[in-house]
Amino acid sequence: RVGENNLQQSEGTEQNRLVARAIPHPAFDPNTLDSDLMLLRLQRPVELSEAVRPLPLPRACAPPGTSCLVSGWGTVTSPQGEGATCREPG
Repeated sequence: RVGENNLQQSEGTEQNRLVARAIPHPAFDPNTLDSDLMLLRLQRPVELSEAVRPLPLPRACAPPGTSCLVSGWGTVTSPQGEGATCREPG
């Protein structure tokens, strides 16, 4: 489901899509969750909206101290954890 911001309540921005293909990061480590990133090819396109939009990818590694854009369900520090609310870009 895309456009999801809170797993515990429907906000009307969600779009359900089936995954046609899932490609995990080749360096993914299920023990440490390092490189916990996966590319998903959806069976049909999503509709772009305020809640569903592309996240620009960096062209190079950012130097230490640079403000970066992140999005995801887990933490950005260890130990890992998860929350009901998506971490928004920022």
